[in-house]
Amino acid sequence: MKLNMEKLQEPLLKASVWVQNNTILQAVKNAFVRTIPFTVIGSFSNLIKMQLDALIKSQNLDWAWLKGLSQLFGFLGIATLGIVGLIVVFSSAYSYAVELKKRDENKDMNVVIATLLAFSAYFVMVPNNVKVIEGFAASFFSYEGMFTGLIVGMLAVALFARFSRSKFTIRMPDSVPQNVFDSFFALIPMAEVLLLFGLARLGLQALGFASLIQLI
Repeated sequence: MKLNMEKLQEPLLKASVWVQNNTILQAVKNAFVRTIPFTVIGSFSNLIKMQLDALIKSQNLDWAWLKGLSQLFGFLGIATLGIVGLIVVFSSAYSYAVELKKRDENKDMNVVIATLLAFSAYFVMVPNNVKVIEGFAASFFSYEGMFTGLIVGMLAVALFARFSRSKFTIRMPDSVPQNVFDSFFALIPMAEVLLLFGLARLGLQALGFASLIQLI
């Protein structure tokens, strides 16, 4: 039996147009594309940490610098894959808000406020009475951490902008979709910023401070 490609292409094209025009699917796609640099950095960080931990254990090494290096990559893993759920909340909410704002009826909607509202709504649904072995201090997420968050947030953006202007970035062909291009372009600058903050945390611990909040 001879396959008629024209008849096969027609329903596929219709499905493709429907997906392209569907705001929810576009938002979901864009949200997860933006998580690519976080998941890549986190995966490699965890892989390197696992190898370093295995080396330390198998060889019974007690080198402070090697343990510090393993700890550094552990920080990066927590800061990427460890919070990927929060990243998806922000990214999906922002993507959907941008898609909705394109409609005339939503022209007055503030995308930033909509994204922050989604983040607040997410925490409404998160249980806070679960017994845990490990966890972040609540002060890092409440008003006590606001000033620290302001410093870290603005400094991270400034460093990201600086590193994005360097030659050490991944550039994709022009034919690649813009959101995919942006994700891969941000990969190296993001890794550099996170490494600097990881080193800063190790430095604070070496000076006897438990956190940046305590230092401030």
